Amino acid sequence: MNYDVLAQKIYTARTKLYHFFIHLVGYARGVKKFMINGNYIQSNMRILDAGCGGGLVTKIMHHIAKKQRFTTVSFFGFDLTPAMLDYFRSWITKKNIKNISLAKIDVLKPKQLPPDWKNFDLVVVSGMLEHLPRHRIVEGIRNLKYLLKPDGTLLIFICRKNWFAYWIIKKWWKAETYTAQEMKAIMQDAGLIFSLKPFSGFYRYLNYWLHIIEGKKSWISLSGLPFAVNLLLC
Repeated sequence: MNYDVLAQKIYTARTKLYHFFIHLVGYARGVKKFMINGNYIQSNMRILDAGCGGGLVTKIMHHIAKKQRFTTVSFFGFDLTPAMLDYFRSWITKKNIKNISLAKIDVLKPKQLPPDWKNFDLVVVSGMLEHLPRHRIVEGIRNLKYLLKPDGTLLIFICRKNWFAYWIIKKWWKAETYTAQEMKAIMQDAGLIFSLKPFSGFYRYLNYWLHIIEGKKSWISLSGLPFAVNLLLC
């Protein structure tokens, strides 16, 4: 079964279960604390939630921006699963929010993106890259890199490879897991500078489950092209 069909099948059947599980383990609170501590949300930003699902991460970022009175922040989100997008849209409608735009898009098919979905200050990915075939994750990350401003940040929350993730993530959610070294090599292959970030304080236990990876565009691509040429390619 193709990765996109499988992901849609799983998340259509388990939309509410997914959100229950995420809140049960404290992931939403941990991400919120991490975002606040890292000052990732600033005024006048364009932010993309790639693989937004039911909107968990966008809701967190929107709450932070609203609390800080950053009224000029624009949010964008895409996902493969219509059921998850409908779940998210119902929340947007209920809250009468005007600065969140959604679309059904496959990260491996960037031509599906609206023409103005580019030049993002921040691109966040949570729980999406794990569903790509392992041999195409570099392609997916590279497609996201092209959507960043030259000084933009790619922030990835991705499942860590260990025995716990094997049973929960691989067996139940049919997704991939990665070691930190694997992700470092993947990020470098995608032409990004790799930086590993931790959950801290009370939420340190989430480090056993997840990697947080920050990516920045590199000055020199792996092919050896100078930065000026690399910018034209990006």
